[in-house]
Amino acid sequence: MIRKKLSSVFLFFIISFSLFGQGVYQHISNQNIYEFLDELANEKIIELNSAVKPYSRSLIANKLHEAKQKTEGLNRRQIKE
Repeated sequence: MIRKKLSSVFLFFIISFSLFGQGVYQHISNQNIYEFLDELANEKIIELNSAVKPYSRSLIANKLHEAKQKTEGLNRRQIKE
């Protein structure tokens, strides 16, 4: 009985550590970030599939970080934003 309990508790912890949280998406009403990402994609600074919206916040952060690495292709306004 105790062995069965310990094994089920152990199994619970193993499963719970392998789970990931749900992604948080940026609502499409925030058009500024979507327009900015589309602008960067149109100028070939980043690669983005604009057909799949809304974007997750982690995707937005990754794409902005990617654009920051390529500052030679950005103008002053884009760097400021």
